Formats: sequence, structure tokens, C-alpha cells
Amino acid sequence: MKLNPIILFVLIGLADIALYITKPFGENFYIIADILPVLNSSLFFLFAFLAYKPYGFNSIQGKSLFFMFLGALSWFLGEATWFLYELNGIMSPNISIADFFWILGYPFFIIGLFNLFKISKSKITTTKIVFSTTITLFITIFTYILIEFSYKNITLVEEILILSYVFLDALLLIKTFIVVSNIRKSEFFKPWSIILLSFSLILIADIIYYNIVEIYETGEWIDLLWILSYLSLGYGFYYHLKTTRKIIKS
Repeated sequence: MKLNPIILFVLIGLADIALYITKPFGENFYIIADILPVLNSSLFFLFAFLAYKPYGFNSIQGKSLFFMFLGALSWFLGEATWFLYELNGIMSPNISIADFFWILGYPFFIIGLFNLFKISKSKITTTKIVFSTTITLFITIFTYILIEFSYKNITLVEEILILSYVFLDALLLIKTFIVVSNIRKSEFFKPWSIILLSFSLILIADIIYYNIVEIYETGEWIDLLWILSYLSLGYGFYYHLKTTRKIIKS
């Protein structure tokens, strides 16, 4: 009897939540807490690659999915690098190699979304540019105000890094929202809506994290937002692959 992939994703998500509720191994739970993002982000880049594979790089759809896959791979490498830091007891610097991989993922995602935008045949109007820029700056400034009111004991480098992540999260979210709104009648509306929801979770998680950073320890409940966002991104690209196969068969 084959296990329905949707049920499998749900079971993985429930297992992630159960681990955070029970926190096995006590004070050594941080090892599990560090490896879960690696495992869940591996599903993200795996299904992003599988979603790309039927198209190849010659089509616009293929180019879009290829760059999304590169972004997913970069985030996986960021999580894997962070895991190695923690496993070896290395104190991560203000800007680590993991940050390099995480930030590197954003331009890949933006390029992928730009190619998808071309597929939707929607013009890049001044209104859309102003709207996306305004919302992105608003979210970034809002986070900056929260940081200033929450604590003062961070370096300038840390503050810049905080705002960079939030700015890039917001930019990615708004660009994805515009693309999704342009493909409402497409078969791919549902998978990209799931991806949009996942990016929303990442933005929320980053804003919350940077307001509790001074008291944060690996294994806090906030980690679940990142872990589940990776899982839902994996499901979004699985859904995309499923939709592609359905179109090819019809």
C-alpha cells in the first residue's frame, strides 16, 4: 500500500512538532533542533530540483524553477553550515558562512520569480513597483522600530544583518504575492500559493527571532516556524511537480 505524499508531509510536520513538545535528550535536544532544519530544507531543495527537471533550462518555466532550486540549495547549505557550527561547539561570528548561504539564496529566488513573472505576461507597472517597494520598506522600518524598543545591546553589524534579512524576506514575499496574483487562472496557482504562505512564515519567524535574539537558544519554539516553512516549501514544489505531471498526461 502506497503512502499518500500529502499524508507523509503531514506526518513529518507532526513529528517535528512532537519533538519540540517532548524535547527528548534533555539539554542535548539542541542536536535534534539543529538537524531538523537541515532535514526539512533538504526536502525543499530536492522537490525544487524535481519540479525543475521536466522542463530543462531552455524554457522560461525551466529557468524560473532552476533559480528557485539554486535558492533552495543555498538555504540548505546555510542550515547545514549552521549545524556544523553547533555540532562542533563553534561560536558563530556576527556574519558567518551560514549567513552567506542564506543571503545568497535571495537573489536566486528573485531571479526565479522574475522569470515566472514573464510567463504570466503581466507588465511591470509603476504601480506594482511602488507598491512592492513601499510595503517592503514599511516592514523593514517597522522591524527596526521594534528592535530599537526591544533592546539596545547589539552591534551595528548585527543590526544591519537583522534588517537585511527582514528587507529581503519582505521583498521576496511581495514579489511572490504579485506573481501569484497574476496566475490566478493558472493550474500552478495552488502550488505557488503554498510557496507564498511558506515565505510568509519565514518573514514572521525572522521578525520574531530578531526581537528575542538576546534570550534565544537553539530549540526554542520559534525554530518550528522555520522548520515548518521549509517543509511547506517542499510540499509546494511537490505540488508543482504533481501539477506538471498531470498536464503532461492530459
